[in-house]
Amino acid sequence: MDFVLIAGDLFEQKTVDPETFNLAAVGLRRLADAGIPVFAVEGNHEKFLRHGARTWVWYLNQQGLLRLLDVAHDQGDVAIRPWQKQTGGTYFDIDGVRIFGIGYYGARLPRIIERFKDLAARLPASGVEYSICILHTGVDDKVDYLHSGCTAAELLVLKDVLDYVALGHVHHRFNVPDGPGEEPFLFNPGALENWSSQEVGREKGFFDVSVDTEARVRHKARHVSDATFRRDYLKLEIDAAGYATPDSLRAAVAERALEAADSRANRPIVELRIHGPIRFERNLLEAQVYEGILQDNLDCLVARVIFDSAQRQTGDLAQSDLQRTRIELELKVLAELFGQYDDFAPYSNDLAAIASRIKSSAIQMPSPEILVEELTSEMARAGLLIDADQ
Repeated sequence: MDFVLIAGDLFEQKTVDPETFNLAAVGLRRLADAGIPVFAVEGNHEKFLRHGARTWVWYLNQQGLLRLLDVAHDQGDVAIRPWQKQTGGTYFDIDGVRIFGIGYYGARLPRIIERFKDLAARLPASGVEYSICILHTGVDDKVDYLHSGCTAAELLVLKDVLDYVALGHVHHRFNVPDGPGEEPFLFNPGALENWSSQEVGREKGFFDVSVDTEARVRHKARHVSDATFRRDYLKLEIDAAGYATPDSLRAAVAERALEAADSRANRPIVELRIHGPIRFERNLLEAQVYEGILQDNLDCLVARVIFDSAQRQTGDLAQSDLQRTRIELELKVLAELFGQYDDFAPYSNDLAAIASRIKSSAIQMPSPEILVEELTSEMARAGLLIDADQ
């Protein structure tokens, strides 16, 4: 191995806990001790919004564990300079290979790319046989879950001055171009771990690249997806429409978790999505209860519950409804609302009539005690009052 490229987001966030930083430093130290240089750029997860603020990647550069690359900014214009430890720089030459670096710039990147291309073309290139750029950006043509700020066409202009572009930012693998018979130029290996549920199932890893400047295809990039441990991310789904009570839904979730337990390894991350119309009161869906079920059955590192369910909707007004009085329409809507719940559906008309009468009484603003007494009397008269001792 001649060198390692890190295309940004070495760290997941700007503030890093000591244990995480130590893991990164130990790994980089092993490469340094083996005489393998590391070149890196800063990603959006590491950069502060404040211009010029120092990052932990900058600190690793100062400690000699990597070489941090980026374009310079000179009186509002882009500049490129050779790398130096104290001041940094944009490129570094090593054994006939010129390595450039451009950090994260979001929507500003297309303008920077145009200026960078012109400046790179003017650099002395004696002894340079192959050119690489480490670039932290996505490609809008290839990403369906985040905005990258750059298109493939805006990046492919770099073919005039580069042989290979090593991308970061997007967490799954892709190459550009990727049509039949086309040679890839932009290479995005993907993150080593899943960062969000949208990435689950997408290919991830890193590229092991060999270069032969005498060959027709000057580089071969082998994607490696199984070199590191990746925590399992289980996505479970339950259709709430099939369960009439909270207890039956909870039992179904426990059964679904047990079915997934066979695939459990190294404390997975688990996402449970409960979707479809629910047949009981919405406030009886408690996330903590379902998280507990997942923890008990799967010993997961993280349990996330998403409620994508809704109450069943009342029907649209029919033509005949237009002839009803306001009271008749009110009773119809109330009956439909009660009919959404399996426990109340057999008594929906009686409950609608009681609710309408209680509402009329409440307009007169009696005391709460009087309203409770009236409600109790109405429920008893309709035979719907349940004895608390039963």
